[in-house]
Amino acid sequence: MIDHPTGNKPERIVIVACGPSKIDFVDILTAFEVENPDFDEVWGVNRAGSVLKCDLSFFMDDVRQYAGHNDQLIDCLKNLDHKYFTSSPLTDNALQYPLGEVLSLPRARTYLNHTVGYALAYAALVDSLKEVLVFGADYIRADVPYAEKYIRNEPARYMACAAYWCGYLEGKGIRCVITPNSPLLDANIPDEEQFYGYLIKPVIRRG
Repeated sequence: MIDHPTGNKPERIVIVACGPSKIDFVDILTAFEVENPDFDEVWGVNRAGSVLKCDLSFFMDDVRQYAGHNDQLIDCLKNLDHKYFTSSPLTDNALQYPLGEVLSLPRARTYLNHTVGYALAYAALVDSLKEVLVFGADYIRADVPYAEKYIRNEPARYMACAAYWCGYLEGKGIRCVITPNSPLLDANIPDEEQFYGYLIKPVIRRG
């Protein structure tokens, strides 16, 4: 569908966002018994790309809004050792996000309200992909429980968007695996507790 900027044809990629469950990915990388982790590329979301070794990053904010008051962030993006997708590519290593191609996907919604959503949607354009592993997409804002209404509703909006694109990928035959410490797709809920309405929980058998 597109020319993937890494030049690779990844089958299994990792997306790492900045929520608490990103530590699960760090644990995998630092586990003594893991010598060659079984994934082809790592895609960073926002600042994750500046602290982890990534092959590609996504930073969908327009960097012009940070000029003059957060130049440190702009410098951080300029100094990434890999390319990143953004809405307004103003640094040499920035790429224009392929929004037109994403919205041309069959039955794709104009439902892209945060950067993880954009990363998942982009994955649908990579023909070689078979599996996406997601870390750090947790949508927890316990630090602002009484925040202004719009801010307070952000986690629910963002999680719904990420869940939509996970479902879209799975509809294309691309498996989405969420780290079990994340609430995305109820990954942190035991299988037998994921069914609402059953006093006697269904027995789950996976072949």
